Amino acid sequence: MLLTLVLALLPSNPGIGSVLLALISGYIYKDYGDFIYRSYLTLHRDLSGLYLIIIIKTHLWLALRRNRPLHEIFLGVVEKNLNKIAMIDIETSRTLTFKEFNQHCNRYANYFQNKNYRKGDVVALYMENSVEFVAAWMGLAKLGCVTSWINSNLKREQLSHCIETSKAKAIITSETLQNVLLDAISEELLKLSNVDVLVLGNPASGTEFHNFRKSLEDQDILEPKTKDDTDFRSHSNYCLTF
Repeated sequence: MLLTLVLALLPSNPGIGSVLLALISGYIYKDYGDFIYRSYLTLHRDLSGLYLIIIIKTHLWLALRRNRPLHEIFLGVVEKNLNKIAMIDIETSRTLTFKEFNQHCNRYANYFQNKNYRKGDVVALYMENSVEFVAAWMGLAKLGCVTSWINSNLKREQLSHCIETSKAKAIITSETLQNVLLDAISEELLKLSNVDVLVLGNPASGTEFHNFRKSLEDQDILEPKTKDDTDFRSHSNYCLTF
């Protein structure tokens, strides 16, 4: 209201209008100057973030309209970037191109398809962040299977609860984390009588755990022939954490 009055006075009475405008400017600078300055400094970042959000929202809207399953969207990215680096394993310095990574995903898909896993079957991923984690998720998504992501920091009762809640038919784990599973089993907190435990490495002696890494090496790298229809709204994972 006051600013409107000042703007109205400027043409007819420039002196008074200029004084009032200076006073208003001083007031704004005193109370909001720091905010305005900081907003100016972060303007480029904020606009870039807004642009990114708009792009993501647009892609999600298009994906919902086209209703293509997750693995088909992934394959579209692979086809455009066959020889570009997709994954870097920091611990081993191993790099995989999109083509190589997709072939590795297919090893997972073909293994579980050969075990008659179908749409809706759940496989728990109890492992550290790694190339294998993403490959297992994407490979199983090609079959319509659901991966249950279990926080690798969970132990004992919490770990047991998450595995039982997921109703997983199999658990993929690492050499290190298999020992946490064994601790929960030895304390009778976890029963895995009907669950396959697949270890990415050497299984602990005296257990029925399987050497999954060795099994993966024997699998076909070609795209699996899917038996179930999936779409963009199909469940691909659960995230269980505490």
